[in-house]
Amino acid sequence: MITVYDFDSSLPARAMSPFVWRIRFALNIKGLEHKTEWLNYGKLEEELKERNGTPTRFLPDGTPVYTVPAIHDHSTNTTLSDSERILKYLDDAYPDTPQLTTSSHMDEELVKQAFDSMWPLPLSALMLNGLWGLMVPVIIKHIDEASALKYRSRFEVKTGVTVESLLGGDKRLELKTKARASLKEADRQLEEIGNLCEGKGPWLLGKEAKLPDLAVGGTLAYVAAVLGEDSELWREIRQWDAGRWGNRWDEIKPYHKLY
Repeated sequence: MITVYDFDSSLPARAMSPFVWRIRFALNIKGLEHKTEWLNYGKLEEELKERNGTPTRFLPDGTPVYTVPAIHDHSTNTTLSDSERILKYLDDAYPDTPQLTTSSHMDEELVKQAFDSMWPLPLSALMLNGLWGLMVPVIIKHIDEASALKYRSRFEVKTGVTVESLLGGDKRLELKTKARASLKEADRQLEEIGNLCEGKGPWLLGKEAKLPDLAVGGTLAYVAAVLGEDSELWREIRQWDAGRWGNRWDEIKPYHKLY
């Protein structure tokens, strides 16, 4: 059994973190038994420390930073955080399951530029350019007050934009226009990456799911959870770029299972 740590919300879909969804997709693809333990977003560091969680990274002054995803694998008594480290661990610890972090195409410069977390604007971040501003007012309504203050602060520090400024009709139209352009560029990059495999899909790098599919799927799961799959905007997004966003979601949705 593997425990997946995630922060809770009152959204109908409950789970929204795109990085935690990368891990859930991996566990579901691998067929590994797991369960979610829900944490409070405003108290992530405190609650992860209580569970012997490991820091995701350290600030330049040495301060540890605790984030989700984090897991505890009860079979090996291993606890670790950071989606890339967790995915590598799952491949190494369970070699008889589908291997998600290895592919003959993973070292292609085009793929590395799109999905390397050290790249200035990895593709999964590009997908949220504009959309994040449309989603934040929804998110803070579905987490408790202390968590909402923390999430709001994170957004405002990162963007220099107040949440209140996002609520007007003109601003929302501006954000939607930006989101449309960003997803169009992301689609162009994904199509170019797909061409590496000469259309041998159905996944980005061929016949098997790999890390890039989890990254794209995790971001789409985040957007779907916050907007709601019945919302007008989500239905629009599904149709953008000749319906390819809807197709990408439909491809990974069989593994969109929450335990």
